[in-house]
Amino acid sequence: MLDLLLSPGASLMRHFRFRGMLVVLALNALLPVAILGVWPGAGTPALGVAGLCAALQVYLLAVMHRSFSRGYEQAMAQLHNMESGALDRVSEPVGRDEMSLMSGALARLAGRLSAIVADVRSSSALVEQAGQQLARGYGDLRNRTESQAASLQQTAASVRQLAATVAQNADAAGQAAARATTV
Repeated sequence: MLDLLLSPGASLMRHFRFRGMLVVLALNALLPVAILGVWPGAGTPALGVAGLCAALQVYLLAVMHRSFSRGYEQAMAQLHNMESGALDRVSEPVGRDEMSLMSGALARLAGRLSAIVADVRSSSALVEQAGQQLARGYGDLRNRTESQAASLQQTAASVRQLAATVAQNADAAGQAAARATTV
C-alpha cells in the first residue's frame, strides 16, 4: 500500500537533481509562511493550508527517501552483478537524479569491462592458437632433424664401408702389382 502511495511521487522526484528536490521541499515549507504574510487574519483557512503543507512536506520527504533508496538499491544490484561477473545484467537508469546518473555510469562501465573481457578472451585464443602452431612446427622440425640425423648416420656408415672397400681394393691392387712384378 505504501509503495502504491509513494510510487508516483518517487518517479516524479527521480526527474529532479538533489538541488531541485531541496527547492521543492523549501518552497513547500515556505508556502504557509507566505500565505500568513499575505493573508494575516485568515485564521482557520490558513491553519488548514499549513496543515496540508505539513502533510505534503512529510509525503515529499518520504518520496525523496524512497527515490534515493530505490536508486541506491539499483546501483548496488548493478555493482553486485558486476562483481559476480554478470556484466550483461545491467539495467538502464530511470530518471535524471544523481542516483540515475550513477547507475548510468555503472552501466557504461559494465559495457566497457565486458568489451575488455571479450578482447582478453580473443587475445587469449590467438595466443593459444599460436602456441599450438609453434608446438606443431617444433614437432615437424624435430622429426626432420631426427630424419636427417638418421640419414647422416647411414651416410657415415656407407662412407666407412666405402673406405674399407677402397682400402681392401688398394691392398688387392698392391698384391696384384707385387705379383705382376714377380712374374
